[in-house]
Amino acid sequence: MAAKKAGAIAAKGYPRGVTTNSDDGIEDFLALGEQYDVMADIGLPLSLHGEVPTNEMYSVTNTERHFVAGTLCPIVEQHPRLKVIMEHISTAEGVAIVLGLPDNVVGTITAHHLELTINDVVGQSHNYCKPVASYPHDRDALRHAVLQTRSPKLSFGSDTAWHTLQRKQSVNPPPPAGISSALVAVELITQLFAEAHGDDPQLPTYLANFLCRNAESFYGLEPIQDELVLIPRSFTVPMTIHRNYVPFMAGQQINWRVKGRRYDWE
Repeated sequence: MAAKKAGAIAAKGYPRGVTTNSDDGIEDFLALGEQYDVMADIGLPLSLHGEVPTNEMYSVTNTERHFVAGTLCPIVEQHPRLKVIMEHISTAEGVAIVLGLPDNVVGTITAHHLELTINDVVGQSHNYCKPVASYPHDRDALRHAVLQTRSPKLSFGSDTAWHTLQRKQSVNPPPPAGISSALVAVELITQLFAEAHGDDPQLPTYLANFLCRNAESFYGLEPIQDELVLIPRSFTVPMTIHRNYVPFMAGQQINWRVKGRRYDWE
């Protein structure tokens, strides 16, 4: 109740030990029923990092699948008035289940999960995030849901995390999960939408819905009035930022820019 009065628009739940700085996370989500009922009463959504910890049974490519089946669906069934956000969906099963659940359940998808597969993560620690990018058919399912289905239940989630080059390339301790996507996320998503709908006059509407409007509607926020203008002009993402950070898509070309934004990051 105090968090809601202070202006919080959601409560975030991390499973214990599944990602960076989650050592004090939740071990049993289903034991928090009383809290969920209060959140439903006051209109405070539950935002979930959807994974189970890895162990002998669960590899990094199926942790989301088991969380959806064992945690998300039971929470939704037991607390039908609670608004729930499944963050950074990474699998075909995850997006299908979120789209099939009632309208009080929505999901976010990141730019890097629309771009990467597990093949891009193996041997490349700068592409390592949680949940880990999954198989090609999972990425394709995410793209189809975002670019073709364009469900109002899906919106952009940045999930950007800056870790130094030294930390991301370390062996002991192992590299932290997190991708530095903030500098290119909007431009990359614009490129994906343009490739899918380049001749469609509704392209700006599709893009605005995914980036802003769907989330505004779910959270009950006032629509953003400022405009973000994107122009078809390419740039090459630098290999490093300040020689100490490796941005997402380093060394690759992206064909859209935000008008008025500086791109001389070095």
